[in-house]
Amino acid sequence: MTILDFEQTIDTRLLERGLQYYQEGNILTIEQIDQGLWEAIVTGSENYHVAIELNNEKIIKSSCSCPFDSSEYCKHQIAIFNFLKYSDLAKKPHSGKIKKIHSIIDNFSPEKLKSALIDILKENKKLRNEFLEKESI
Repeated sequence: MTILDFEQTIDTRLLERGLQYYQEGNILTIEQIDQGLWEAIVTGSENYHVAIELNNEKIIKSSCSCPFDSSEYCKHQIAIFNFLKYSDLAKKPHSGKIKKIHSIIDNFSPEKLKSALIDILKENKKLRNEFLEKESI
């Protein structure tokens, strides 16, 4: 599925809600942090974090922090798909944040990197759980 044809494979009701969220300005923030890697906050009953990874307009990964699980995609993700398809702002170059992170990490000693990772995992329950889940496989 691509940004150009996502409407052909998603339920009509979800498409309508996602388009409505896009048109009504429910996307609070959106940023391309690396080539094809987008992060956004979309508001609904709460603020939800959405991440989309594209490769030549193909949707590689998409996630949302909302509890919706009735379909592969939620209205928050579809709002971002609409942004990426229709907004001129989606054509802006990426911010380079991932490149900057790589540069910073390259200058860390193994001990400093380990300490920083532990501090981040202590402070972020969601990230901590994801880390434990991935490393226990």
